[in-house]
Formats: sequence, structure tokens, C-alpha cells
Amino acid sequence: MATSEEKPTATTDDEDGSPFKLKIDEIDVRDGIVFFEDKLPDGGFKTVAREINIDVSDFALDSTTGMPLTLSLETDREEAVRVNGYFQLNPFTLSLHNDLNNISLGWGLTNHIIGSYTTNPWVAPSA
Repeated sequence: MATSEEKPTATTDDEDGSPFKLKIDEIDVRDGIVFFEDKLPDGGFKTVAREINIDVSDFALDSTTGMPLTLSLETDREEAVRVNGYFQLNPFTLSLHNDLNNISLGWGLTNHIIGSYTTNPWVAPSA
């Protein structure tokens, strides 16, 4: 028997307008490697960053709280970087503590950086 009643149709997240949801408990990257090479100025600079480790916990696209982040790496020049903190995607927010060891910038560059940030601190542009 034919009827004129409309049958309900199933809706998907795309159809109801809700955003794509993604939650990952842990993201671990281990023993990464990156090759750096800068040919300017003459003589250039070259190093390899090894033992790159990244840990992110409680990653979620719609998170309203900071997601813990840890990053570490060492270079062939015995430099070491350690970063701990958190980040958030919306609004994009970073809060980090950085430890840099054995990184030589040379007196001129170091003095320029320290002088610039103490007299003209960097402030993020407002939206």
C-alpha cells in the first residue's frame, strides 16, 4: 500500500552543522631527525638535529583547555633544546618553558637579541 508520508532520513555531522570532532589520548614521536643547512652568509651553517622527541597528551580539535606538550632534541654540535608547556587551537595559545643548552649565538647576535627584547618586548598582534 502506498502512502504519502515522508520517511525520516539519517543525518550526518556534516548535515547538522556540527564541527568535525577528533580526540587523541597521546601523540608520541620518537627519534626524529632534521637536517639544517643555511648557505648564507658565506661559509654558512650546517647541523643535524637528532633524538627529536615530541609528546602531546589529550589532543582534541575542540579542546577548551590547554593540551600538554613536551619536545626535546639534540644536535651534532652538542646543543640541546627542551620545551614543556601547553597549547590550545582555538583561540590559538602557546604557553611554554624553554631550556636551551650549549647554543652559541656569538656576542654580537646575543647582545642584539637581549637588547631588543629588553627595550622592545614582542607582543602578539591583536585580532
